Amino acid sequence: MKRLIRQAEIHDTIEINGKEVKIYNNPTNEETKDTMNNSPNNSINGLITDNDIYVWSGEFSGNQIKPYIRDNFDTGYQFSTTGNSKIKIFKNGPIREDEIKMSLTLYYGYLLSAIDTGNAELTIVNYVDGNGEQDPSYTINFNEFLNR
Repeated sequence: MKRLIRQAEIHDTIEINGKEVKIYNNPTNEETKDTMNNSPNNSINGLITDNDIYVWSGEFSGNQIKPYIRDNFDTGYQFSTTGNSKIKIFKNGPIREDEIKMSLTLYYGYLLSAIDTGNAELTIVNYVDGNGEQDPSYTINFNEFLNR
């Protein structure tokens, strides 16, 4: 009996400053971990859109990758991790609590392979809570945020 092994679609392999960069679309846990382990500071950057998650080495910024991902780059949630203990989420404009919770819940499995969600510090830039209160840089435990 053959087992089906899921692999991500490699959205693109590009070269930036003489280095090969793989951009994964909906990566497997192993592909996410491999990208993280081969990045400086064990970091990854990515983009969460309505239908997909993209991941690439933390060595390269979203601005460097943006020309290669046209899928809602300006309206999606960009994220960056530092090791497995910090994740920062940002986008053009304010981030509403209900919207980001839904996206983080939807892509929890992907993020789980990159960060220790139980202990990770989540920072949301331009956060707007359920009462409409704004915070330019809101920081909370990842799981605590999802479960409140």
